[in-house]
Amino acid sequence: MKDAKNNIRLSPRLVMLWKQSYLQAGFDAEQIPDPYAEPRIALYPRSFIEQVEHLGFEKIRDFNFRGAIYIDEVTYRNRRWVIDFAKAHFTESSFFQVTDRNARRRNWWLQRRHRILGPYDHTFEQSGFVPKERPVKERDFFDDDYFRLMCSSQFTLCPAGDAPWSMRFYEAIMSKSIPIVEQVQHTGRNALEYDIGYRYYRLGDPQIEYREDWVEENFRKFLRFQTLMERGLQPSVADRMPLPVGDVCTATG
Repeated sequence: MKDAKNNIRLSPRLVMLWKQSYLQAGFDAEQIPDPYAEPRIALYPRSFIEQVEHLGFEKIRDFNFRGAIYIDEVTYRNRRWVIDFAKAHFTESSFFQVTDRNARRRNWWLQRRHRILGPYDHTFEQSGFVPKERPVKERDFFDDDYFRLMCSSQFTLCPAGDAPWSMRFYEAIMSKSIPIVEQVQHTGRNALEYDIGYRYYRLGDPQIEYREDWVEENFRKFLRFQTLMERGLQPSVADRMPLPVGDVCTATG
């Protein structure tokens, strides 16, 4: 069965980051390309990347997931696999946290649905980043705790949420954490982003191992294709150097 692919326009948040990327790269406002004119690769501004780098990339955890699961039925269907994955693979050095209780659901609702999975499950502690439930203006701020968790983890579970992809995939890449996804559809919004060729694991891959060469390759590609830190124009498929033969994005390649 052929994997489904997305063709999704930039979200309001990604449009904001798109504009910031060009402004911080020295472009005037009138020089910024229309983010809706054609399929675009999502961009992140220099200041955003510098904030992530400032946190450091020392790995003290193996796996992590922090996010909503039970908040609505679509999100639950897309994310329930992370519970099974955590039960099978998470260790005492992992971090797992369901953050629904910080959102519109009351704490008692989560207590009815969620059972602590193990010593790595911090669901009922007073912390957690809830991107979907905070007001948009509040979500636009950089969240140190959210990125510090990914920067300190070898692997980040990147399920879809209420949409058929997740920004968490990009955020894991820039945090030098290897993404784990359910399917290829969850690794981008359009063909341009799929063609970047990031390395990641898919649910069901027979072996998962931390590959520092993958991490560094992903980070280089991210800086090249998803930032303007080299003051390049928005890259297109034709502008890219051909990838080496056999360079695939999943563990099975």
